[in-house]
Amino acid sequence: MSVRQEDHLDGAEAGTRRPSSIWRNHDFVLLWSGQLVSSVGTQVSLLAFPLLLLAVTHSPAETGLLSGLRTLPYILLTLPVGAWVDRWDRKKVMIYSDIGRAVALGSIPPGHWAGPSEPGATGPGLAAGGNALHLLQRG
Repeated sequence: MSVRQEDHLDGAEAGTRRPSSIWRNHDFVLLWSGQLVSSVGTQVSLLAFPLLLLAVTHSPAETGLLSGLRTLPYILLTLPVGAWVDRWDRKKVMIYSDIGRAVALGSIPPGHWAGPSEPGATGPGLAAGGNALHLLQRG
C-alpha cells in the first residue's frame, strides 16, 4: 500500500495554491503605470525647466530665482494642504492633482511658442505645477 505525498501535508499546506502574479491584477497595473508616467514626467520637468529658463533668460541668477519659485508652494502649503487633503478621497486627490499638474506644466510650451519668451510667463506654470505636485504628495 503506497502513501501519497499529499497525505503527509498538513491541512494548511494541502489546500493552498501558488498565488497569481501581481501583474495580472488590472487595478494594480493601472496604478503602477499611471505612477510611472507621473514620476517620469516629474523627473523630466525637474531637468528640463531650469534649462528652458536658462535659454529664455540667459541669466543663471534669474534662472535660479525662478527655479526657486518651484519650492515656494512646498514651503507655504505643505501643512495646511496636508490637513485639508486628509479629509478627501485619496484616489480622487491623486487623479485630480496629476491632471492639474499636467495641465499647468503642459501650458508652458504652447505659451513659449506662441508669444514673446518672457520668464514671467513660465513662472506661474512652474508654481501651479508645484502646487499640484505637493497636493499629490500630501494625499
